[in-house]
Amino acid sequence: MSRIHGCIPRRISAQCPLLFDGNYKAKPAYWAYVDATKLQPAIQKVTITEAKDGNIAGETYTIDQGEVQAEFIPVWDADGLTVQVKVKDTTVNDADAVTVYVDPENSASDITPDKVTVARTAAAAIAGGYQATVKVSMKNLKVAQQISLDVVVNNDGKTGSFNDLTGKQESSSKYYAVATMKPGIEKIPYGTISVDADADAAWGNAVNIPLTINKGSEASANAKVLWDDDNLYVYATIKDAVLDKTGAQTHEQDSLEVFIDEDNGKTASYGEDDKQYRINYNNEQSFNGKKCLAENVKSATKTIDGGYVVEAAFKWTDIKPANGTKIGLEFQINDAKDGKRIGTLSWYDETGMGWSGSNVYGTVELTGKTGSNGGGSSVNPGTSDTKPDVKPNGKQDTKPDVKPDGKQDTTIETSKVEITVSGDKKAEASVTITKDAQGNVTSANATVSGSKGTLTADVVKQLTEAAGTEDLTIILQVKNANGDVKYTVSVSAKNVKNNKSLKAFVVNRKTGEYELINSKTYKAKDGNLNASFGKKGDYVLLTTKEAARIEKEILKTIAPKKTKATVKKGKTTEFKLDSKLNQNNVKKVTYKTSKKSIATVNKNGKIKANRKGTVTIKATVTLKNGKTKTVSMKIVVR
Repeated sequence: MSRIHGCIPRRISAQCPLLFDGNYKAKPAYWAYVDATKLQPAIQKVTITEAKDGNIAGETYTIDQGEVQAEFIPVWDADGLTVQVKVKDTTVNDADAVTVYVDPENSASDITPDKVTVARTAAAAIAGGYQATVKVSMKNLKVAQQISLDVVVNNDGKTGSFNDLTGKQESSSKYYAVATMKPGIEKIPYGTISVDADADAAWGNAVNIPLTINKGSEASANAKVLWDDDNLYVYATIKDAVLDKTGAQTHEQDSLEVFIDEDNGKTASYGEDDKQYRINYNNEQSFNGKKCLAENVKSATKTIDGGYVVEAAFKWTDIKPANGTKIGLEFQINDAKDGKRIGTLSWYDETGMGWSGSNVYGTVELTGKTGSNGGGSSVNPGTSDTKPDVKPNGKQDTKPDVKPDGKQDTTIETSKVEITVSGDKKAEASVTITKDAQGNVTSANATVSGSKGTLTADVVKQLTEAAGTEDLTIILQVKNANGDVKYTVSVSAKNVKNNKSLKAFVVNRKTGEYELINSKTYKAKDGNLNASFGKKGDYVLLTTKEAARIEKEILKTIAPKKTKATVKKGKTTEFKLDSKLNQNNVKKVTYKTSKKSIATVNKNGKIKANRKGTVTIKATVTLKNGKTKTVSMKIVVR
């Protein structure tokens, strides 16, 4: 007998690539071929991202089991879990539903799980199916905490599960996926500081990022981050009663490590842009990464009562930063004692593998730069990218935007003004003006709140007078009775005053893209505008000319993933659209075959080859603005 991969049949190793072991008992590989249901389900790992400002943004996971097709995004906050599930199912049935099962203890045992079901009748209809938002109440969730969960979709009596294919979710969590809580995407404001270990006023605008993942450390820490065109800035405060740098290895000294992935590539090994900077409490630096060099960092440290402070500027080496840019970022504190590292603190990664690859870093989004070089619109509608620096008396505070070389580039002036909104009713608005070095206004925006999506001509007039220019972007925050923002509308004051015809887009908070919502045209009458929306989101109103350019680009993204495919008789394939098409812009897709006897196509784009020949399958995509485009795919049946 011949050898197979070095294995002798008479003395078969359990690791040999054969279907039976030495006792002729079936190995798992046998059942994978014969009956996969007899295999124990593999335990998948899931990342649950912290929700920010009520947004559902995180990792997307899929369920693909025959007629059951779905995808879901899990997020967490102080109230528990929210799982947004999009189900691909064009036929409405009474049994259609989504169920989320949770084992808060991640026990992998026989339990009665926390269980929430949302029927299709309680879900929102979307193109090609429905979207269910499932909320599971849980308390005291925290970063790095692990739970287990499973998502089950019922499609007219047929079920599909994300992880447990045995169908025992009701009584056991043994085959649930293991989920880890992670921080959400932090928004990083624009600002320039002097690196001297003293906190400049600009740090007051930055979000405080706590480092809560503790692996044996006796320290506590938080970090703040700012950015400008040249640098990423970090200000970290570390509370540590015992400071020690006697360790021979730099990572065994009390220090801050900052990991940066400029292109947010999340790669398993370091790319050209990935860097690991280490700065100890005595301001001694060490580096990891091709471009992680002393010339690319300026730092300062100081000891404080019970700890130390690190302030640093890290040069951008690979990207031109702009509003909406997302980068990978991680912080780690090395806590040392008696020449050894006794533990670490980190923000996002619980594995401690940031030195090896950027795939364990968190993500932050750059925001808050105003003016023509900010990238995208001058203000991201509905977000609080910058905090107005306003004195208690309401007067404006002028802040020069000073570059590291000491030259003044722009000046940002923010003020609060009181306006009359109706009758004698007063409201407070925030007005921000950006001027260049010569004192010319380069951008202006004003934020005002109300209970309806209405802007009156009088309010527009008061805001433009307060700003001193009609080239003003107005952000209207529409709030509910509790004072919570339901949605925002961003519009040019000049377009409202001139009664321009406008079209609405919603801003995707994850990507910053403008997405279609309807075919409606909004137009002010006598300078009064009403633009109300039923769903939560950040909306922007553009002129029909501006909208046409965006709609044209969206239409270009409609294309087949493949223009030709060869299929054996009796087999199936699928008409897939190119991934460049944002499905949030799609209202519906219909399919048609040129010859049913050769191949048929169902409502979901599944193609079945019936007999030999050539056929054309066409897909007609209808966008939410009513525009359509038909693309085709050639199928050769052999």
